[in-house]
Amino acid sequence: MCEVKKIGETRNGQLFHLQKNGLFWMNFRNICYEFSYSEMKVFRSFVQDLDINDSCCPNPGCSCKFAIIPTSQPNLLLKLEKDDLAELKLLVLCENQPVYLGFQDINYHLSWN
Repeated sequence: MCEVKKIGETRNGQLFHLQKNGLFWMNFRNICYEFSYSEMKVFRSFVQDLDINDSCCPNPGCSCKFAIIPTSQPNLLLKLEKDDLAELKLLVLCENQPVYLGFQDINYHLSWN
């Protein structure tokens, strides 16, 4: 199960909500959270199930971009991109490493038990 620790927020309020299947929607900017993951299999499943609400993009037709950077190896980057009808793309993944997930200027740290 994914645990979410909010480490920052703005006047905009909550950034997203999680569902039991791991889907989450980003709605606001400038909010920081922290997460983690322990197993590659679990994390990969979470990424595959990831979906994005239209409200995550400030302008119509824009792209939603995600970047996951392992804390121990910041030079490695996992990038997820989603256009209006495009699917998320997994470019790099570091197994069993804490990662930071960034949406535009939003930073995350994903963690799983």
